[in-house]
Amino acid sequence: MNKIGGSRRALEMCRDMWTWMAEHPGAEKHEWPWWELWTSPAHPMGWCPCCQWARVESANGTCEACPIPCTSWLPTCSSDEIFACATKGSPYDRWGMKMALLASAVRAGRQEAIDAALYDVAESARAVAGLAVAALEEMDRRIEERGQREEGEAQDSEE
Repeated sequence: MNKIGGSRRALEMCRDMWTWMAEHPGAEKHEWPWWELWTSPAHPMGWCPCCQWARVESANGTCEACPIPCTSWLPTCSSDEIFACATKGSPYDRWGMKMALLASAVRAGRQEAIDAALYDVAESARAVAGLAVAALEEMDRRIEERGQREEGEAQDSEE
């Protein structure tokens, strides 16, 4: 299995991966068990279902097809940037910083600092999962809105 079926599926997988990472703080994205099903010789772009979807769907290999809009955390973000999700201050960037603090605490061998860092890593992963959840909710809202609009147009044409 080396394709991700649609932007909804990419968002669902992204949500699931980051939820798993919140439950396994300290794990890296490439350790998510689902990747064992990946049969392509190359790993998915960014070890991220949404990045892979954007790569396949975008003509120029940018993030313009990413189903998670970068403007959700950075209003000035441009979707033609590559790895816009990694911009300074993004939820993904904060997760990376928390992972670095965890590594530092582990090297120092300070259990209290390790416990605090594990908590922070899990919270950061939940924030990234939240981006996928919000994008799924927005997708559902638009689908429902479109359905209601089409239903209203059909009723108008009957009258």
